[in-house]
Amino acid sequence: MCPVVSLIGRPRDAARDLAIQSAAVSLMQEVGYDRVTIEEVAHRAKVSKATVYRRWKNKQELITDVVKIHSKHEFPTIDSGSLRGDLIELISAHVHILKGPDGSLMMGLISSAQRDPQLSQLMMNCKPQEVDPQALAIINRAKKRKEISGNANMEILGEAVGAILIHRIAITHLPVSRKFIESLVDDLLIPALSK
Repeated sequence: MCPVVSLIGRPRDAARDLAIQSAAVSLMQEVGYDRVTIEEVAHRAKVSKATVYRRWKNKQELITDVVKIHSKHEFPTIDSGSLRGDLIELISAHVHILKGPDGSLMMGLISSAQRDPQLSQLMMNCKPQEVDPQALAIINRAKKRKEISGNANMEILGEAVGAILIHRIAITHLPVSRKFIESLVDDLLIPALSK
């Protein structure tokens, strides 16, 4: 029997992928997206530029790929027994992430995307298509308890809450306290979901 010969070369080394992604993240955090270069990423990851370019076509693709990885978070199960309690806990968990290193990375990228149309398009393309499973579970339980109207536009509400949080954290630098989150739920979300 003849040995099987691969025509596609050596398999990709996952350790190199991780080294490149880690280098890209640390550079983004240190100097911002605009000043990150493939040359510097390769140098820091201790690989050649060709190794980086075999995996990603350009800086935009590398960074958006890294952001996809850093934007996936597992939350502990939230089930307070009420829509209000669940929403407060879910938003609090998201705020914790937005105020951390991954949130800072995302905020910097959002800012850079305003000046880089290619990056902006890639970010739009890598936007998750599916609804957050935790949010979906919260909504489904609330529907069973008849706390939510069938007319509520979940997509718009999700975008509105995200925009408010990003505005406070990244633009106005106002606090996002528990009291603020409770106000957001009581004055915006509960009325909108109930009508």
